[in-house]
Order: sequence, then structure tokens, then C-alpha cells
Amino acid sequence: MRESRILECAERVSAFLGRSAERSRFTQGMLALSKTLRRNFARGCLSGLGNEDRFLGRIARRRGEDGILSGLFGRLGRLLLESCVGSWAFFFMIYGGIAASVQVFFAREGDPFLRSILPLSLLGASLPCLQSSRSLASLLRGSCFGKGFLLRFCGIFEEELPEGEGRSFILLPLLFGGIFGGLSAFFPYVLPILLLLSVLATLFLRVPELVLLLLSLALPFLGWLAHPTLLLSVGAIALEIAWLRKYRRGQRLLFFGCTEFLLLLLGLLYLLGGLVGSGGGDGIWSGLCRMLLVFLFFPSASLLLRKQWRERVIEAVHLSGAILSLLGVLQYFFTDMELKWVDLNRFSFLAGRVGLSFKNPNILSVFLVLILPLGVAVIFSGEEKGIKRLLFAAACLLEGGCLILTWSRGAWIGILVALPSLLLLCNKGSRVFLLLSGVPALLLSPALPRTVLLRLGSIGNMADSSIRYRFYTWKGVWRMLLENPWGIGTGEAAFRKIYPAYAVSGTETVMHAHRLLLQVAVELGLPGAAVLLLVLLLLGLHTLCGAARLCGRARRDLLGASCGLLGVLVMGCFDYVWYHFGVFALFWIWLGLAMSASAGEEQEERSAYEG
Repeated sequence: MRESRILECAERVSAFLGRSAERSRFTQGMLALSKTLRRNFARGCLSGLGNEDRFLGRIARRRGEDGILSGLFGRLGRLLLESCVGSWAFFFMIYGGIAASVQVFFAREGDPFLRSILPLSLLGASLPCLQSSRSLASLLRGSCFGKGFLLRFCGIFEEELPEGEGRSFILLPLLFGGIFGGLSAFFPYVLPILLLLSVLATLFLRVPELVLLLLSLALPFLGWLAHPTLLLSVGAIALEIAWLRKYRRGQRLLFFGCTEFLLLLLGLLYLLGGLVGSGGGDGIWSGLCRMLLVFLFFPSASLLLRKQWRERVIEAVHLSGAILSLLGVLQYFFTDMELKWVDLNRFSFLAGRVGLSFKNPNILSVFLVLILPLGVAVIFSGEEKGIKRLLFAAACLLEGGCLILTWSRGAWIGILVALPSLLLLCNKGSRVFLLLSGVPALLLSPALPRTVLLRLGSIGNMADSSIRYRFYTWKGVWRMLLENPWGIGTGEAAFRKIYPAYAVSGTETVMHAHRLLLQVAVELGLPGAAVLLLVLLLLGLHTLCGAARLCGRARRDLLGASCGLLGVLVMGCFDYVWYHFGVFALFWIWLGLAMSASAGEEQEERSAYEG
């Protein structure tokens, strides 16, 4: 193969395409336009302020200053870390003894033996530690958890966990151990819950990247929990508060330009649409949630400037995607599936469509289209070792298989646009692969399973009820938009209230416009649609400029995330891909990842922070 004429010709064509793209007037013009837009926008916003770098780099903040509450919690945390292990053991011994006694003699509900297991376990574990004079910080620093997780993974500085002896206390452990032990009569697990919440809050405020990592990891599975939208909103608020705290203290970066201004405006438009729209209370809740989720872009773009955290978020999302895809494949082949998403008149041969936690196969396919190109970019970039590339290849195969089993034709079109675009832009090797695999793929396409060919062949066929339904929906929504150019408000309630008056007969129960830009225009008006178009235009500009000037993992992450967004936007021509709040949140996280990667290696070095 190395000496074959075909491979040699493909490599020459690939190199020619790469050189032509880098030297073309179009690319040079895009680079010049990007610089001009950024500088002119900064000068316009900073007229009278006199410092352009503050706007484009670190916006002026009070560095290292704490409020009263923040300072109080900081001093309390230092006190707890400096306390010796013996004092902690004395506290747990007092708590365990009193709580076990309370459960045995005074508890009226439940089995007293079962409810006293935890207090007695804490009592027994604390006895060997009573004589230890080491501080809790020193113990953490010497433990596997402290070395592996706190210092290496989270990046906490060693000076914050000093070695040596700790401060000894007797009265405070006795007092608080007795209080919490007594409270266990009414709230049996109050101490473990408070300790867990305290540890999580401390870690999240100290390392907000952990919140983003956990949110990315949990997003695909929230649909299986009660109140997923509420949980997602709480996670978004926690991330934004933790990030704002670090940003205010000068320990995180924020680059504010055209894209950031437009996204700030888009989030406020969603909130305004909920407040003044026709959706009532549901509209206000929807507008508030969508504003919070749009604003996930800002902490994502800031916290993912460092490539190690970008890689962790990418790995977390693909781990979730691989697990979910494996469950989808097993569900399709080994369980009886619901047929409510299948047109039995035309596709009776389908056993069902995989939806899993998203409850809707089209929404699951949006998630897979969004993440799949970045996994393919990791495989083709050559920046990773063989084992990691094999793991990503396995994940991508599972995700691709599950994407087929959603039977979403819009998603198939989206991924067929996204992946070739990625391979064309990624590097020389990916272009060679595209050139060599393109012709065989076309020749072998008739050999695809009959079910796939029939599903593909139905695209654009008005005899298909789903396509006909969408066409009539667009017609009715277009009428509604012409009558309400300033929007009807945010949320499904507003759409259901206004749309039936304009609907084509038979489509009165539609819940959304089945097209992304049309839905945004209906909810937020033509100004909202214009803002979204400008954001997408700037995303394309960043992607093209980044492909010309970046290299290494930053280039890989930018192109992979941008092509995933491109695939979702292509799918958005046929469906409302933002209907599900989880996918809506991941869309803005992915946009933030793309923008952080476009900042390049120089800004990553500037993003080094203290604590």
C-alpha cells in the first residue's frame, strides 16, 4: 500500500487541497475579516474606557478579594483542614455514641438496629484514630485520594494541603457531636448528608470544571430521573455561580467579543419572551431555563481553555454516549419496543426506533450527531496513543450503530454532511481516507440492508405521513410568523395556544415548528432569528480561521465540535432540535468548547490560574 500509485495520487491530491485552502484568497480574507470584526467591535464598546485589552483579555476584576460570607466560609474551611485527625475522631465518636443510643431507645419508626448501623460504624472506626496528631490536610495529602484526585486531577496546589501536626480541639467536637447526635432522632442521616454536601460544595467552588465534567457525563441519563429539567437547571446555576466566583477573583479568563455579546442578547431574549409572551407561567419557566442553558456557553468557553479539561469533557461525553448506545443496541435486538414512532403503513418492517432516556428517537439522534464528529476527529488527528484511539473507535462504532437504529432520516443527512466536512478539513490523512473511501462507498451503497435503503428512499416523498405532516406544519407556522413577526413568546404553552388558529387541517396538535430557525423566529421574533443567524455565521468564521491557523489538539477540537454543530444544524432544517432541554444545554457546551479551542495555545497559556 505504501508503494501503490493510488495511495500516492491520493496523498498528492490531499496535500494540494490543504495548500490551496491555506493560501486561497478566501481564507486570507476570512482571517482579515475576523481580526477586523474583533477589533472594531471592541473599540466601539470601549469608546471612552480607553483599554481595549481589558475587553479582549482579562476584563477588570477585583482580584483575591472576598466578601463577608465567602471569607467566613474560607476561614471555616481552613480551620477544618488544620484540625488534627484525633479531634475529628473524637467528634465522630461522640456523634456515633449519642446517635446509636437515640436510635435504640427513643426512635419510634423503623428498625432501630438498621438505623444504628451507621453511627456504630463511625464510632468503631474513630477509636483507632483518637491519638493521631496529624492534620486533616496532611492526611489528605498523603492519601491516594489526595494525591490522585485533589492534586493531580483537580490541580489543587500542594501548599493548600500543608503537612505537619494539626490543631487539637476538645470542646467543639463535644458540642457539635452532641448536637448532631441529638438531631439524628428526627433526621437520621443529617450528618452524612451535610458532610457530603459540604465536600461537594467546597470542591465545586474550588474547581468549577468538575461541575461541567459531571454535568456533561450525566446529561444523557437525566431523562430517567424525576424532574430532569429542574436538575439540569440546578446544575447550570451551580456551574455558573462557581465559575463567576472564580472569575470575579481573577482566577479564570473571559474573552468577550461579538459572539459572546450576541449570546448574552439571545439568552435575555429567551427570558423576555417568557415574561411577556403568551405562555403564562409555563412560558416564564421555559424562558428562565433556556436563558440559564444558553449562558452555559460562558463558563464552558472559559473553563475549557485548558486542553486537559477539554479532553476530559470529550471523554466523559463519549463514555456516556457509548454506554447509552450499547443500551440502545441491546434494547433494539433483545426487547419488544414501542411502535408509536413508526409509520406502520410504510415501514411495518421496522421493529421500533430507539429513544432510551430521551423518550424520542429524533432527540437521541441529535445527541449522537452532535458528539460523533469529535470522536472521529480524535481517531484521525494522530494526537493520541493507539489505545485511546481504539477506545474512541469502539465508542464511535457503538454511537454510529445506535444512530442507525434511531431511523432518523434527518440525523442521517446531518451526519452525512458533518463527517465528510470534518475529513475534508481535519488533516492530510483524513483527506486521503475520504478520497479512497468515497468511490467504494458509493459503489457498495446498493448492498446496504433493504430496510436502510427503503428508509433513505422515502426522503422527500410526500406520501410519507411524517414528511407530509412537517410540510403542512411549516405552512401553518409560516402564516403565524407573518401575523406575529415579533414573536409569540417562549415555551410550548404559547405555541399550543396561538398555533391552532393558523394550522392546516389535521396538524392542530403540533407542539413545535419542526424546524429550528422557524421555531426561534416564532418564539423570539425576527430579531431573535437574526441574532441566531449571526451567531452561526461567526461560528463558521471561527472554524474556517481556526482551520487555517491552528494545529494539534486545538485544531482537532475546534473542527470536531464545529462539525458536530453543523450536523445538528443540518438536521435542524427538518426538525426542532432544541426541543429537549438536555440536548439544548449540550449544544451550548459544545459551542463553548469550539470557541475555547479556537483561542489556541497562546490563550491556553494565559489561562493558567491560581487555585
